[in-house]
This record gives sequence, structure tokens and C-alpha cells, in this order.
Amino acid sequence: MPRYSWMTEIVEDSIDAVGDIFAYAKIHFRTEEVYKKIEEITNIVKNELKEFIV
Repeated sequence: MPRYSWMTEIVEDSIDAVGDIFAYAKIHFRTEEVYKKIEEITNIVKNELKEFIV
């Protein structure tokens, strides 16, 4: 799991505290900007997969 600075700020060991990290992210990263980025990446992945399925 990548270790970002915000993870270090809330926990010392990101592997043992995955639940805490998910809870923090759920509260702090639910924004329109994040949703748009997820949608953008999802569309890229879908388009890439289409090339392999056809």
C-alpha cells in the first residue's frame, strides 16, 4: 500500500491501520473533484479493456 503523508499523520503503521485509513479517506476525500477523477480513470480502464476483449 502506498504511504502518503496524510496516512503518516493519522497512523504510524499503515498496514496495521487500514481500517483507520479507509475511515479517514471516506470522510476527507468524498469530493466532486475526487469523483470526477475516479470517473475519468474508470473510463480510461474501460476503453483499454475493450481493446483486449474484442
